[in-house]
Amino acid sequence: MKLTEEFVGKIYNAIPTEEAIESAKLGVLDFLTSSYAGKDDPGVLKLLQLIELEGGLEITPLIGQSRMATPQQSALINGFLAHALDFDDVHVEVRGHPSAVLLPTLIALASNNEVSGKRFLQAYVVGVEVMARIARAISDQHYEKGWHNTGTIGVLAGALAGGYMLQFSRKQLAQALGFATTQSSGLRIHFGTETKPLHAGLAARAAVLSVQITMVNFLNNTSSFDDKGNYFDVYGVGTEGISSILLDGWNEGWKIDSPGLWYKIYPFCSAAFFGADAALHIGKLNLDEIKEVVITFSNNTDAALIHRHPKTGEEGRFSIEYIVSLILQGKSLDFQQFDSKPIDSVSEQLILKTARQNVKEQPSIARYTKVKVILNNGDIIEKVSTTPKGSPQNKVTKQELIDKCKSIVKSCELEDKWLNTIFSLDQHKNMSSFLSLL
Repeated sequence: MKLTEEFVGKIYNAIPTEEAIESAKLGVLDFLTSSYAGKDDPGVLKLLQLIELEGGLEITPLIGQSRMATPQQSALINGFLAHALDFDDVHVEVRGHPSAVLLPTLIALASNNEVSGKRFLQAYVVGVEVMARIARAISDQHYEKGWHNTGTIGVLAGALAGGYMLQFSRKQLAQALGFATTQSSGLRIHFGTETKPLHAGLAARAAVLSVQITMVNFLNNTSSFDDKGNYFDVYGVGTEGISSILLDGWNEGWKIDSPGLWYKIYPFCSAAFFGADAALHIGKLNLDEIKEVVITFSNNTDAALIHRHPKTGEEGRFSIEYIVSLILQGKSLDFQQFDSKPIDSVSEQLILKTARQNVKEQPSIARYTKVKVILNNGDIIEKVSTTPKGSPQNKVTKQELIDKCKSIVKSCELEDKWLNTIFSLDQHKNMSSFLSLL
């Protein structure tokens, strides 16, 4: 049996546990919170102008916009919304952002198909599973070469999750996968620009198209993981040794539970959370006393932090140098520090005193980031972080996610509707009450 056939068979037979479904509810809550936080982002306004020119049937809600759009348009905009401020969840095995692709895809497809709340949540669980397994199979080389997993792998996971939700046959799942692989895209060179979150929207839109075009039986190659020139040959390092990663252990545990989704408490790249946590343990310093700052990462775990000398706060989301400079100045890590305005001169001067280095460690060594501050008098202040808040070893709690929601929404009536609907979603026969909240 071919690898593609076996893989879609695992998806077809997937039955997420009740525990996984409860985890999915938390993911939906955080997704809506992050999307609502980004609802007024300038990039959203530009995309709204685009769909105004395009027109189309108003079928699917746009989060926080009090309007509707076509399923593909909604996937594009809701995906962008979720990821606009880099406040949405990540997954360590995905090395990317699952929910910003999966949930806009599923919302778009649920808006004009009969889907129960439980099937929606199950599909979300399956999507996270697919995205994590493909990311592990394709290897870290894919990401470190310059691809953005949220886009390149998210489209595959979105298409397969959407097909699962609509109860596709095995053949249809393979078709949807084929359409998704041929639309796989996203380069990390765009980090720090509006195009970075657009990758999530593009992937979601392509995933919706992959499902829709399968539904009209458009023909393609259904052996995406097998034939010469297959997905892993082109985007990864081939298929040798990956079958166990893709096929073993289905229905025995779920990636949404373990290692689980990493929910953010700050609006910047999670790769910087380790260094930020270390710097927070150092705290505010007298900047005139700082001679040098040295930030050490283990095993290329700073690959996403492409801006060493950022010009704007938006680029600063992907700059450990900028984030540590804010902390040493005693500044808050709020949205205003990471907008499109130029970086202030004090931060610039501190960034110039900052050096970054990487150390190759044995796989048994836990991931870490070390921040060392060397003072003019020769004193050294040094802290190391291996478990920042939100990471799999130090998870954000359900109550903390609710508090995050309240801090963003600031409407008791809307908060209550969100919480009541999301936490009972598996009991809903259809998605109408959930969709009406958006």
